[in-house]
Amino acid sequence: MNALSRLLCVLFLLVCTGVGAQTFPDRTIRLLIPYGAASSTDVLARILAETITAETKQPVIIENKPGAEGFIGVQAAATAAPDGYTVLVTTSSTQVVNLHLYKKLPYDPVKDFIPVRTLGQSALGMTVNANSPYKSAGEFMEAARRQPGKLTFGSATATTRLAAEMFQQQATVQLLNIPYKSNALMLNALIAGEIDVLFSDTALVIPHVKSGRLRTIGVTGLQRMPALPEVATLKDSGISDYYLTFWYGAWVPAHTPAPVVARLNDLLAKAMRSPGAQAFLATGGAETFDLSGEQFSAFQASEIAKFGKIVKGANIQPQ
Repeated sequence: MNALSRLLCVLFLLVCTGVGAQTFPDRTIRLLIPYGAASSTDVLARILAETITAETKQPVIIENKPGAEGFIGVQAAATAAPDGYTVLVTTSSTQVVNLHLYKKLPYDPVKDFIPVRTLGQSALGMTVNANSPYKSAGEFMEAARRQPGKLTFGSATATTRLAAEMFQQQATVQLLNIPYKSNALMLNALIAGEIDVLFSDTALVIPHVKSGRLRTIGVTGLQRMPALPEVATLKDSGISDYYLTFWYGAWVPAHTPAPVVARLNDLLAKAMRSPGAQAFLATGGAETFDLSGEQFSAFQASEIAKFGKIVKGANIQPQ
């Protein structure tokens, strides 16, 4: 191919991209969730889908692909056509923490995706069954020290596991990990009394705390949550260095045209300002967190570095 032919090809692609961006979206958008239905990510995605549909007059469907610590869903998004019609809505678990917990991932969270925008940030809650004898994180720590390896914690994502691993390291206790395919299954196990504790996004547990079935005994942020003002931070409970948050975000497959990414960013930004999204953040103990484009890419890189240090400091060996 000579220089003139290459130039014509480039101009053709630019024209097609421009036309596509002007009409995007003109068909159904798929929000792909690597977690099960009723997870906090799923709930947020459904709120976003409703708002985007109202704005664009195009259907927005939710596709849940849970399992394997998010591998299945994220890999499906990574291999989707880079046209903007498949959007991965997930958390820092799959796009940051997994890198440090597994030797081999079937996807690259940086190279395989373009970050569109962040969708909120939250601390996690340390939660037990309402019938549990432990009324505080301190009481749980004392019991765990008396019974090494006897008390159990559930994990369904990299972040839920890492939060508990950090707790063990910094509280000098030994717990037994019980893995689950989804947050919903992990939550049901706690409600049924099959596990002793879990660390999860508070949006997952707050409705059950309010109903009296569960009790949150600690939060992983630096300050108490407005949604759970009576619950002390783990730092104030005697673990001076404990601090961990997670965040939601949206990504598209690598090579998605920039104008399409910009359009999706605008749609998601508007959706996050909707009453439904703001209520979701408030009731779940999360907060608005607005980053997009290069700022989002830089933040993701900084989080990968930060969690790498956390995993190393906790002496967690990748599987």
